[in-house]
Order: sequence, then C-alpha cells, then structure tokens
Amino acid sequence: MPGKKSGSERGGWDSWFEFLFSCLGSMVGLGNIWRFPYVCYRSGGGAFLIPFFVSMIVCGCPLIFLETAYCQYSSLGPGKVWVVCPLFKGIGFGMMTVTFVVSIYYTVIMAWTLYYVVSSFRASLPWSVCQPGLRSLECLEMVNGNDSLMFDSNRNNASTPTLLTTAAPVVANLSTVSVVSTEASGVHNLSDFYETNEEAYWFQGVLNISTGLGELGEIQWPILVCLLVAWILVFLCLIRGIKSMGKVVYVAATVPYLILTCLLIRGCLLPGAGNGLYFYMVPVWDKLLSFQVWRNAASQVFFSIGMGFGLISTLASYNKFHNNCYRDAMILPVLDCGTSVFAGLIIFSFLGYMASITGKSVDQVAQEGPGLVFVAYPSVLSTLPLPQLWSVLFFSMLFFVGLDSQFMHVQGVATALTDCFPDQLRQRKTQVTLAVCVISFFLGIPITTQGGFYLLNLIDWYIASFSVMFIVFLEVMVLAWIYGRKIMVCRVNGVTLSSLRSWSKLGFMVGIKIMVCRVNGVTLSSLRSWSKLGFMGEWSNIVFLEVMVLAWIYGTDRLFEDISAMIGDRPHVIFKFAWKYFTPAFVIVLWLSGLFNFTSIGEENTGYPPWADTLGILIGFLPILPVPVKMAWTLLRDEGDFRKRLRRCVRPSPLWKPAVERGVKDDDYDLDGSGEGTSLNGGV
Repeated sequence: MPGKKSGSERGGWDSWFEFLFSCLGSMVGLGNIWRFPYVCYRSGGGAFLIPFFVSMIVCGCPLIFLETAYCQYSSLGPGKVWVVCPLFKGIGFGMMTVTFVVSIYYTVIMAWTLYYVVSSFRASLPWSVCQPGLRSLECLEMVNGNDSLMFDSNRNNASTPTLLTTAAPVVANLSTVSVVSTEASGVHNLSDFYETNEEAYWFQGVLNISTGLGELGEIQWPILVCLLVAWILVFLCLIRGIKSMGKVVYVAATVPYLILTCLLIRGCLLPGAGNGLYFYMVPVWDKLLSFQVWRNAASQVFFSIGMGFGLISTLASYNKFHNNCYRDAMILPVLDCGTSVFAGLIIFSFLGYMASITGKSVDQVAQEGPGLVFVAYPSVLSTLPLPQLWSVLFFSMLFFVGLDSQFMHVQGVATALTDCFPDQLRQRKTQVTLAVCVISFFLGIPITTQGGFYLLNLIDWYIASFSVMFIVFLEVMVLAWIYGRKIMVCRVNGVTLSSLRSWSKLGFMVGIKIMVCRVNGVTLSSLRSWSKLGFMGEWSNIVFLEVMVLAWIYGTDRLFEDISAMIGDRPHVIFKFAWKYFTPAFVIVLWLSGLFNFTSIGEENTGYPPWADTLGILIGFLPILPVPVKMAWTLLRDEGDFRKRLRRCVRPSPLWKPAVERGVKDDDYDLDGSGEGTSLNGGV
C-alpha cells in the first residue's frame, strides 16, 4: 500500500558530480595533508605505497562499496537505515555520535587556519618577526637577571631592542615541537624560550597555551571570533541542505586542488626540493617486512576514507536508486589515494628546501600534525618571495579542505535527525542545521581557551581510536552472513522473510555474538591497565560492528541481489569474500595490534593530569553506548518470549525496501509509507 507523504521531500542530488565532489570532500581532509606524507616517509617511503594500496584494495574499496550500496538501496541515512536489522539500530546512533563530536573540534582547527589566513595579510608575517611578549631563542640577544632583551628583525635585519619581562612555562611534547632547555654560560632560564619565532607565535601568540589540561584559563577571543565565522560559513553553505551543499562543493572541493598545484610547482622550483622528494619517495624495501608498516598503512586507509563515521552512507542515501555505486566505489579510493600522494610531493618539496636553508637533514625537519602546518610550513613560507601570497594560498587551502569535510559532518548529523523524526523535522531542515551548528559552536568554546589544545588532543586521542572499527566490523558481518544466505534470499526471487522456518541462521548469529563476547572477554581480561582501552575506541569498535551486522547478519547473497536491482549487474564475487572474510580479519588484526601497542595520552604528552585518561576513556565509550542501550530497548518493548523477540529483531523491518517500493518517486523519499509492522520497528 503506498504510503502517505511525510510532509516534505527528502531531496536528492541534482547530478552525479555533486555526489562525487561531496564524497571527495568528506574523504580528503587535513589528515591527507599533515599525516599521510609523514607516515609514508617514516614507513619506508615509496615502499609504503605497496601496503597502502593493498590495504585500500582489500579493505577500502569493499567498505566504500558496502556503505554506498545499502544506503542508496534504502534511501535512508545511518540514523534510520538500521531497520535492516532493528536489533542493531544503535550502530547508526554510534556513527552519528562520532561525527558530532569530531565536528566540534574539527571546526576549531578550521578557526586556527582562518586566523593564520587573516594574519598573512599583514605587511610582515607575524611569525617571521620578533614581537614583544613572545619568547624565542632567535630573538634572544642577552639575558640580564629577569629581564630579557629582544630585537625586532625580519630574520636578518636587527633593530632597536625591546624590553620583555614576561615569563611563562613552555610546553614541550605537543605537536612534536622540541624546546631548547639547555643553559649557556651567562644565560639563564633558556627553557622558558621557544627555539624559533614560529613556535613562539603558535604556542604563545595564537594559543597562549597554559601549563596543562587542569588549567583551561581564559578564552582566546580572536580564535573564538574565527570559530564563529567558520560556523556561520558552514551554516550558510548548508542552509538548503544538500541542494545548497551540492553547489558549494564544486568550489570547496576543487579550489584546494588548484592551490595544491600552484604550491607543487613553486615547491619543485626551490633549491633542495629534489632532496626532500628523494626522502619521500625512495623505497626502503626492508620496511615491508615490518608489521608496524602494514598497520600504519591500514590505519591510514581507514582514517582517510572515513569508514564508521556514516558520512559516505549519508551522501549515498541521496542518490538515485539506479546510480552505479559500483563505479563510485572504484573511483573514490583512486582519488583519495592520489590526493594523499600528491599532497606528500608538495609537503616534502618544501621540507627539502627548509632542510637546505637550515643546514639540517630532512629527517630533522619532518613533522606531522599541527607541528607541520603551524610551525614548520610557516617557517618555509616566510623565506619565499611574496611570502604573504604563499601564506594566504597555503592556509586558505587548509581552510577549504576543512570546510568541505565539515559540511559532511554537519549534514550527516542533520540527516540522521530528520530521518529519525521525519514528521517533526523534515519540514524544518534549516532549523535543524542551525541547531546543530549553534550547539556545536557553544560546545567548542572550551577548546578556544588557553588549555583548549590539551582538550582537543585528548578528545581526538580517544574518539578517533576506540569504537569506529568495531562498528564497521559488525556492520559487514550482519549483512554478509545472515541476511544474504540462501535461506534468506532477496524478495526479488519471491521468497519472503516470513516464510523462513529454519533457525540455523539465528543459531549462527547467536554463535557469532557469543564468539564476540568471548573475544572481548579475553581481550579485557588480558589488559594490564584500563588505559589500554583507549585504542579500542570509537573508530575501531564502530568499524567492527558495521562489518559484522552487514556481512554476517544481513548477508552477502541478499546484498548482492539488492545491488543487482540497482545497477543491473552482479558485483564481482571477490567483494563477497572481502565482506565475509578479508575485511573482518583485516579489521580484527588492526584492532588487536593497536590495542596491545596503545599508550595513554599521559604517557606520550606532558600537561595531562592522572584523571585525563579516565575522562578520555569515558569519551571513548560514548559512541558504543547506543548499541547495547538500543538493543535492550528494542528487545524489551516487544511482546512474546525472548526467542520470538530476538527472531523478529534480526529481521528487516517492512521499511527496508527501495524508495520506489514505498510508493514515492526516486527523488521524493518517504520514510513512513509502508507502515512499520511490529512495534519494535517504530520510532527511533
């Protein structure tokens, strides 16, 4: 029976290119710029590309194909798509929890880049000259008692000394920035000074960083203003949902590539660039025998493609039913890999130049993370002709890369809310987006304080490593092993779920659950410290759950039939083996290896009190919590004995069907049309 309208269209992409650029924007983020080049260099240079491409083929392509396929088939986002197996609806909420938390601090990083963009328009780049109040050894001329004499310079030209009397401690281990702490004859308290102007400007001028997480200090108002501007831009670009975002991504996704191309040309023309590229690309074949290198490659793939965040799923849910998602799953990994390698060429061409002018080796100047883009790179840019131009281009590129990714974070959360409450929120998409932006802005204010950098590092340390992989694993398992077995073939073949009389699949699923419990039990009992739980964070656990649900419970056979109905052809059988065996095994090995190599944030960084790890673990459990809570709620609200409830909970809801079968057009998706059968499928 065709359903009634929910009151407003869900919407869809106006063209395939909008979807492509949006996916590219969600996958290509700051990690491609500041993490991949360094990991590649440290893991064997050109030899690292072999495990990286293998990981992308074995895990990346199958996971992208999976996440685009099942959400495109149902035209439902992560918040609602788990009607495919109501028992695991919490997976979608876990994904959205990760996305929401990441969006809070990701925008703060955008605010930092925006602050540098504005600062780059000054007559002299502020990090290239000595300024009162900033302590750097480059500007230190003489120390006499408690008074330090500073001279204003543009690297070479000294001017009248300026008296500086302010003193504050220096934080060392953040962002892999080292601090000179030795004392010279006649000079005292050198540990209170940063080694370079760039370090002093970053830690003192921008962050005004405190001594630790226990001292948040005052709000840094310039950063707060930049944060507000960033959120306003995000909201304006999403004011009409994917209709406006689909147009903005043409600019937001392409401008970074244009700027990167300009930077590559400029970098390759610099003296010493060839030496930097040599360090980056020359293979060290012995590294291929290292398990750590393969683990680094797999981790980079998972972080790069954004599995477990629900972003690709959200974007795919707006596709036309017959969109060729198989083609998309082949194109997107190639573009993502190409961008990472391309960014590495740029970064190391400039690092080679930096090494040549400082007399150091590339190994000594190579960094990752904020230390690369806010310290090392500004140091290089300030030595170029027209430094303001290159600084504006570089930091604008970083801002656009972050902005593009942030679109997907916010749209993912907004889509989940409107999918879960279509009657109440579908007509209020703009208000929902505004609410998400406003709430995220206020939650991000603590990160703009003097101790905010510690807080951001803490959240990122645990939120990006605890449960995402676990949920993706469960997602693949459920779809590949339960839904798609021969006794649960697609309704296209005329066999319905109500005709099932065999309990073998349910028994298998229960066995899988018992196995997972035993594995987790062994893992937990073997932990010597609760801080070890840190690596089992959001990202790893969400990947695990996602793989298990989609591959083992829903089933690959049925999934193949669903995909055939969309693209008119069956995918290659290799994807079935990947979803069932290769990807789950890959995720488990990566998860466990990271678990036993994990170190708490307090062990790796200064400025974190003992309670910081406890707070991090609690943050790490947030995305996993919806899974057992929703599972218990779904079972308890149904009627009948436990076995009957469990049996109904692992069957797809009547809502699980293509949008066209729910009595609506391909671009007008209704979520309420078919009725929801039993009570366990209703609501959220």
